[in-house]
Amino acid sequence: MGKSMVINRGNIACDNDFEKGFGVYPLISRDTCGSQNIFMGHTVHNPGARNQEHVHNGAEVQWFTASGHSLHYSCTVDHKEYKETECFPGTVGFVAPGEIHVGMNLNSDIIGDVIFCYAGTNTIEGAKTVFYQDVGVVEDYMKARGRRLEDVLAGGRDALDKIRIDEAGNTNVL
Repeated sequence: MGKSMVINRGNIACDNDFEKGFGVYPLISRDTCGSQNIFMGHTVHNPGARNQEHVHNGAEVQWFTASGHSLHYSCTVDHKEYKETECFPGTVGFVAPGEIHVGMNLNSDIIGDVIFCYAGTNTIEGAKTVFYQDVGVVEDYMKARGRRLEDVLAGGRDALDKIRIDEAGNTNVL
């Protein structure tokens, strides 16, 4: 018999400690199916939640927004400038090893679902994730642009309607 298998997410426990504010289901891994080179999971973005700024030093990350409405920030480690992307179902992203990123669920009453893959490792530990203790990095970035995290999370679409990102990737508040 071959090594291929189908995994039912309902049979896997959710890890609510790995990314504070979000839940992670480890779907494809060394432990669940004997994967050799990838770790794939399902992240549940709880209503109005965000995770902490972090990097994955041991893996490339690919993610796919399956449901929900979120905001994704990514940046280099020097925190010079964040790229802000509004995400809807069907949005796909890539994060290179060592790049900081963070996600925020803009819905205060709806769960968001993101499927992700760590390429180059078959365990969550192999991604070599580092969470930053200074959780104010994104808030500082937003504050410098006349925005508050609380307003964006509470205001959802209305708050984002006041934001425009120009062709150079600069955020402008209207």
